[in-house]
Amino acid sequence: MWWWWKNVLAATLLSTVTVDLQGVYGFTYTPGGVPLAVKSPFLSTWKLGSVPMGRDWPLSGGNLGITAWVGFARVDDVLYSFLGAPAASGSWFGRSPRTKDFEITATQTIYTFECGGVDVKVTFINPIEPSDFTRLSLPFVYVSIIASSNDGASHRVQVYSDLTGEWLSEDVRKTMTWSTTKSDNLILHTFSLAPQNQFQTTDNRVEYGHAYHAMLPSEGVTYQIAGDRVVRGGFNTTGHLNNTADTDFRAISNNWPCFSFAKDLGNITNPSPPVVFAVGLSRDPAISYTASGTQQS
Repeated sequence: MWWWWKNVLAATLLSTVTVDLQGVYGFTYTPGGVPLAVKSPFLSTWKLGSVPMGRDWPLSGGNLGITAWVGFARVDDVLYSFLGAPAASGSWFGRSPRTKDFEITATQTIYTFECGGVDVKVTFINPIEPSDFTRLSLPFVYVSIIASSNDGASHRVQVYSDLTGEWLSEDVRKTMTWSTTKSDNLILHTFSLAPQNQFQTTDNRVEYGHAYHAMLPSEGVTYQIAGDRVVRGGFNTTGHLNNTADTDFRAISNNWPCFSFAKDLGNITNPSPPVVFAVGLSRDPAISYTASGTQQS
């Protein structure tokens, strides 16, 4: 019964590649709060303050707790961190790229980062589809990455994205479970708290439901679920992931399981085709109400 929305999600990811990235216009200043993933009261993640994107964690719009989200670009074997604040043994993962351009529109936040000889354009897409109620109702946002040479030379590029269980709860002692589902048109990481506390919130964070990280399968796409140092360190070393899923279900902070994807763009000179990741947070049932004296959900 769940596959209907997975098929819609795959179609939306494909349409994001072909439609949503045409022509963007917006502000040219840096506000105090920048929307990254804003689709519902519980799927609400922002970049606050003036610390560079690759040296600061995104925060929940509900309570300003960390919603850990990491983005890397690997250019000619050199790692650049353009999203999140990943570190190990007191050292940053990757260099912090220079922000060349920044825009906000009604539905998109767009950064362009200078990663050595490559410009990496990262677009956070929070879609509004008033003519398509099905897509409008999906609790998903999308991130597009386009890489292009800024010096006329050819460069080898890989890109990466991961989420942690901090999207589920600020209490990182809580246990979670997860799975990876693969089909011909979608690769989907699903993770959730165990046990679930239906209709409960703690400090404006929902205590039930499922979080998702997804992308389309294609040449050069790899995935992995493992501890933060394993997946981030592995991508830093090799530029790819190993297509496996750790099955040791545990607390959010126990070696920080990460739900990760990578894409090898090969050698590029001209702008690459967009690489699109999807991020979602769903609840089923979503609401509880009383009708004719009977509680419904």
